[in-house]
Amino acid sequence: MISIIQHIQYLITRHDCVVVPGLGAFVARNIGASFAPDGRTMTPPSRELGFNGCITHDDGLLTGSVTRREGVSYECARNAVEQEVELIQRRLRNEGTLTLSRIGTFTLTAHGAIEFTPDTVNPVASLPYCGLGELTLNSLDAPVLESEPVILTQEEAVRHTKRRNPVIGVMKYAASAAVLVGVCLTMLTPISPANVDLASLKPSVISAPAAELDNFMPDESKYAGRTLPLAAPDPEEATATVEPRYYVIVASAASMNEARKYVKYHSTEATPLRILPGEGRYRVYAAAGNDFEAMSAFRTADPEFAAANPNAWVYTRK
Repeated sequence: MISIIQHIQYLITRHDCVVVPGLGAFVARNIGASFAPDGRTMTPPSRELGFNGCITHDDGLLTGSVTRREGVSYECARNAVEQEVELIQRRLRNEGTLTLSRIGTFTLTAHGAIEFTPDTVNPVASLPYCGLGELTLNSLDAPVLESEPVILTQEEAVRHTKRRNPVIGVMKYAASAAVLVGVCLTMLTPISPANVDLASLKPSVISAPAAELDNFMPDESKYAGRTLPLAAPDPEEATATVEPRYYVIVASAASMNEARKYVKYHSTEATPLRILPGEGRYRVYAAAGNDFEAMSAFRTADPEFAAANPNAWVYTRK
């Protein structure tokens, strides 16, 4: 039996949202450092863990962690997660409460709802700020300096009242004026560097070598003999480039490397998979378009695709 508790603990320390398919999602909220009302005590930053039972879809994060750690296939890891979630729900129904080590305690209410109380003794969510304590600032009082009166002798008083040589002052002003004139001449001298295109009303055309233009031509040999599932374009939008709004998502990864591995092992010639980065996630999708009903129907149109991706869902791009 593969336990998913350690995987959940590990993912909570590295992600703000960890979805347990069929159970809910653990959501971590970062709380910044703050001062107490006394203005002298500073509380360190921390993380507060919550639970949302409405988020139950499989985003692939927990299943991918089990796959990497246990060295099993993705399908085997998904079955193990489903069995563990079923065991957690059964124990919660029979016992009424269930405590997950260093995560928190689940309580089943009389109305059948699940309440979550985060662990406060040694929570795994606070590990990123482990070791930080309260800091008390001490006020600094400015030292009081007692100044003694300065009494000048007659000789020192005469030396301080002695006038400076006016010739030295004139020489200083002359030197400053010379430096200022030199800077002005340097700034006002026109400079015409070579090989510089100056402003002009005549348009200029820069031609690139033919060898460089060939590098930008698409390689048609890669697409020879392939049939791509392209939708017929709208005549009114023939001249505009519109990004798809709806995507049929089959997996979601935390890094581009994980998403590429999933595409490599699950993409087929009939249904090639693509990667959609955004919002800190790398989602793998099988189809995209601007018709929500068409994308919803795509999930079950092909029986083989529906059997291989039972948890596929439609993502709306903002």
